Amino acid sequence: MDLQNTYTVCVRCTTFNHHTYIEDAMNGFCMQKTTFPFVCIIIDDLSTDGEQEVLKKYFQEHFNLLENEETNDYVLNFGIHKTNANCYFSIFYLKYNHFSIRKSKVPYYLRWQNSSKYVAICEGDDYWIDENKLQKQVDFLENNKDYSMVFHRAEIVYESPIETSLQCTDIESREYSADELFDKWIVPTASILARREIYNIKSKDRYRPLNGDIIYVLNCAKIGKLRGLSEKMSAYRVQANGVTYDVNLMKSRMLRYPEHFKYIKDNYPFLNQRLVNKKLGIAYGGAVYYDEGIVRKLRDFILACYYSPILILKPFEKLVDIFTQKKKCQKNCA
Repeated sequence: MDLQNTYTVCVRCTTFNHHTYIEDAMNGFCMQKTTFPFVCIIIDDLSTDGEQEVLKKYFQEHFNLLENEETNDYVLNFGIHKTNANCYFSIFYLKYNHFSIRKSKVPYYLRWQNSSKYVAICEGDDYWIDENKLQKQVDFLENNKDYSMVFHRAEIVYESPIETSLQCTDIESREYSADELFDKWIVPTASILARREIYNIKSKDRYRPLNGDIIYVLNCAKIGKLRGLSEKMSAYRVQANGVTYDVNLMKSRMLRYPEHFKYIKDNYPFLNQRLVNKKLGIAYGGAVYYDEGIVRKLRDFILACYYSPILILKPFEKLVDIFTQKKKCQKNCA
């Protein structure tokens, strides 16, 4: 049975080793009250913590099976919720870890995504807390054709004592510019609803972006305006095992940030270029600390200064200030 042409929203949920969190995400999906059908695509990337068993049990308890498929890459369960007639789940249990070999999981979404009008995102460790979230966001985009994306406030749930720079608790109900969101990241991933057309955008692939969230938002900015909502409708979970806060991945992330911002510079010329160059300079400056070898350190230091000369001027200004204060002290003490 194939109902792929009947969905208004396709929800993308990629998950790995979220066995203690994934049920919160699925509960958030299932509780949505909508006037339209939506399908949630959950892709488990061969979790090793028993998450696939949690997914299977949840599906059996809450869904009627409509389709079962098995290939060399995955097992797929597709079904409709037993009491929420608008809620469909497609769960992919991958047979090998795609992330480790950089194999894309995008093809698994396409069957449903290409025929949906809107796309929402919620990773396996985040969750929705408002049963009307999807309805409110769809209503906004239906009534405002010049907007391509709508996002909202989220509460922060700390699972470990880690500070987050995401300032998602004070989002206002207004239009946001691409420059604003690029300069100060406030968008919780689980809050995003966008028009499916953003997936048709082509880009230059000389560099590979590191953070997909900002790329997603900038693609939305290419085709329409961006809207924030002050209502708190999702939860952003901060936990040490997440990719963003994994200290073991810090070095590789810092070394890749320069190419991330080069990608942005090449593909989004509508951004304030002084702002982009500043981010590039900071990225190269951060890479210097992790570089191995004097040649690489020198190269990245020069590039940091090229893109953001302020990195040189600030230490110089500090030295001048210290010298000036010292001279004043000597004069006053004489």
